[in-house]
Amino acid sequence: MIGLFIPGGLPWRIVAAVAGLALLVAVVGGAYYAGRMDGKRQLEAEQMRARLEAERLRQGLDNAIRRLNDRDLCRRLGGMPDVCNSL
Repeated sequence: MIGLFIPGGLPWRIVAAVAGLALLVAVVGGAYYAGRMDGKRQLEAEQMRARLEAERLRQGLDNAIRRLNDRDLCRRLGGMPDVCNSL
């Protein structure tokens, strides 16, 4: 009767071994995929933290530059004193 459902009448132990191997591959593959997605989410979170920190730093620099007058900004950018004093 079981021979009707198994092509060529394969012994049930071979079928069970192949099914077990397929199940093992599915479990290992699923675990790999889940770990990969978790690592991707962690990397995205780290990148977002770095972007936020860069934005905070940029805003701080923008505020510091806005407070400088033309002469002081010229000096900070490496201008020659005689050129910067004429501004």
